[in-house]
Amino acid sequence: MGASIRVLLLALPLMVLACGGGDDAPNPTPTPSPAATRVPTSTALLAAATATPGVAYEGPLRRGVWARVEGTGSCLNFRVGNSTDAGVAINYCRPDGSEVYIAGGPTFNEGRWWWMAAGLGWAAEDFLAFDREGDLATRVVPALAGLGKIAFVSPEGDLWVMNADGSERERVVDSNNRFNFGVGVPKWSPDGQQILFGTFDRDRPKSERYSVQIVDLGGGVLHEIPQARSAFWSPDGMLLSFLHDVQNSQVRVLPVTPMVFDLETGERQAIAPEANYLEGLKWRPGGSELVYVRADGIHLVQADGSGERLFNTEPARRTSTPSWAPDGDRLTLFGRSGDCIGYVVYRLGSASAEYCTAGPPFDPLRGGRGGWVEDNQTDWSPDGRLFAYHTEWATINRSGVYVVDVETGQETLLPGWSPAYTSFSPDSSHVVFSTAQSNHQFI
Repeated sequence: MGASIRVLLLALPLMVLACGGGDDAPNPTPTPSPAATRVPTSTALLAAATATPGVAYEGPLRRGVWARVEGTGSCLNFRVGNSTDAGVAINYCRPDGSEVYIAGGPTFNEGRWWWMAAGLGWAAEDFLAFDREGDLATRVVPALAGLGKIAFVSPEGDLWVMNADGSERERVVDSNNRFNFGVGVPKWSPDGQQILFGTFDRDRPKSERYSVQIVDLGGGVLHEIPQARSAFWSPDGMLLSFLHDVQNSQVRVLPVTPMVFDLETGERQAIAPEANYLEGLKWRPGGSELVYVRADGIHLVQADGSGERLFNTEPARRTSTPSWAPDGDRLTLFGRSGDCIGYVVYRLGSASAEYCTAGPPFDPLRGGRGGWVEDNQTDWSPDGRLFAYHTEWATINRSGVYVVDVETGQETLLPGWSPAYTSFSPDSSHVVFSTAQSNHQFI
């Protein structure tokens, strides 16, 4: 019912499609140089979202307003950085009439002003016109009423809770720099009365910088687990799984140990071997088993570390992060099924793969990956019919969250630059996700 997010941005229906495709995209504007060069990571290309020193901007746009694409005669490129150089890759090309929210800028480069549009990237102002004011801090979208509550993290690092329509916003935890790095990745307890989140404190000794806290909805601290990150609630809310991290492995490549924490007794129990894990182990719905993936297949283990079972599968990515379907029999992971290498739906009861999608083609200059910090993560809808995966570095107009209907095979793209932290509404009708590079959230 909850999701980790930065700032609520705008409402998008579940079936919105990207405009254009990788092979038939309109001629982009401004026209890039034909020379091809390999691109460094997106964060290295991001220009500072501040006014350019020595150059005064006097135009109509500013951060926090809506703009409209016009005058291209085709579509406007939204790029990784503020340049038309061929090495600065194109995320999306949006046709005339498209509305975008200005989240960063202005910067001055190559003789023109550039703005960052939330969830899309950088675009030249030559083809952007002011459309209307926009105050996302107070915006309420009546059409989203009744979809439940959302827990999110503000740009200041504070933990907030609000209704899905944007109403009744309340700050639950004021970080006030006391964690130095703020709070992150909130998760609701099964009864919806508590929230857990991770913290990172640079001022602590290296081996103690990560911790997990649990608070009530009034902000009162109920538990703090040191040397812990990436925690998940058990189905009954009495236990937590987490990664025991004493090496400060911020880049998630150093070995950590999966553990279970008993909220009543405070006892810890190691449940899986020390290795590289992208996330803590996830609980089987309605049960006491947890799942992890190694090169030899899918492993299930009890909360006390006993009764481990191995399900041999075709090669899976060694650090794949499996996600349970609500029925507790199916799960998704990144691996192989026959000739398909991608996101596989695997049924434990029959020990067989039921579905596989390879995802969109990746950009030839940039390669590809599964979507920012939650690399190769998937999320299931509560009704068990849909699952979502996310991708960045796809070909033009192909990056974002893909919602897959496992009954029909239909895949729907929800565009977003560097997406992560996907979560479905309780009725499975809407999905919320974060876009990393512009720090905004979409529903």
